[in-house]
Amino acid sequence: MNQIKVKIKEVIRETADAVSIVLDPADLNYKPGQFLTLTFNIAGEQVQRSYSLSSAQALNEPPTITVKKVAGGKVSTYINDTITAGTELESFAPLGNFTIEPKSSQTRQIVMFGAGSGITPLMSMIKTLLALEPNTKIALLYANSNEDSIIFYNQLEQLQKLHANRFQVIHILSKPSSNWVGLTGRINKDMVLQLIEQIPVVYANKAAYYICGPDGFMNEVKSGLSLLKIDSTNIHFESFNLTKGSDDNTSIDSEVTIKYRKSTHVIHVPAGKTILESAQAAKVNIPYSCQGGVCSACMGRCTSGKVKVSDEQSALSSGEIDNGYILTCLGYALTPKVEIAIE
Repeated sequence: MNQIKVKIKEVIRETADAVSIVLDPADLNYKPGQFLTLTFNIAGEQVQRSYSLSSAQALNEPPTITVKKVAGGKVSTYINDTITAGTELESFAPLGNFTIEPKSSQTRQIVMFGAGSGITPLMSMIKTLLALEPNTKIALLYANSNEDSIIFYNQLEQLQKLHANRFQVIHILSKPSSNWVGLTGRINKDMVLQLIEQIPVVYANKAAYYICGPDGFMNEVKSGLSLLKIDSTNIHFESFNLTKGSDDNTSIDSEVTIKYRKSTHVIHVPAGKTILESAQAAKVNIPYSCQGGVCSACMGRCTSGKVKVSDEQSALSSGEIDNGYILTCLGYALTPKVEIAIE
């Protein structure tokens, strides 16, 4: 995958611990809900991170990512505290399957659950759908810690006023101030049922559900929706802290040869470690993004030896797997020697 050069045009402070980064070129092509994988130079170290686009291309907004500072997070701290307009970065083309295709003739009902910075891809979808689908109704159930941590609060309020009959926002705060008059608590499966009841004209089994946030939050929402017997095909989600689970007890120490960009790298991959983890440890720069098997940024083809990809993956089709394609982020070596070609 080829990288493109982008430049930071503007840094916008959203909350005390979140900023939006406006990027140039403005003609970057992406779908609402997709993300960018950017390479940052921090104290001489090249570091890659993926961030969802919060902008809406349909509104001619320049491509924008929104980043919340994470305690101990090297890149999120750098972005929030140090990065400035004019900084040049490299980025892979927009990726991600957590998207929505707007159609002006569509009439649909969409319920979105977001927590913290999980609002970013949802914001892109909301603005796009409100602009391009005049008959579609959207409800956003948005969880945060307190009033000051609500990203895009003013924008969401404005959208509610502009689309009063089509867009509803319900805020849920876990640690609100004494002046807060809205809902309080942490979203769990029982609260999901109560929240759905507060959305006018919700036909639970006909609505489409979009969920984005930490894994614990998403698991509670999905558990609540299961109690409503929502068809899984109507539920779409993206985690902001995807983790790898080494459930493969048969992987072995292996010498893995990676061919990428006309270069050949030979790395040692210990048993129980993924190929991507080992490449990073060896400072071999190969493409990756979500690191959880959801996108296909780290896809390669196993041309020799055997690699097992964890069942957690959802990016590869059965046909691609049959043709030898693997994901390095969830790929474990099964033979002493493996060769992988990354296009």
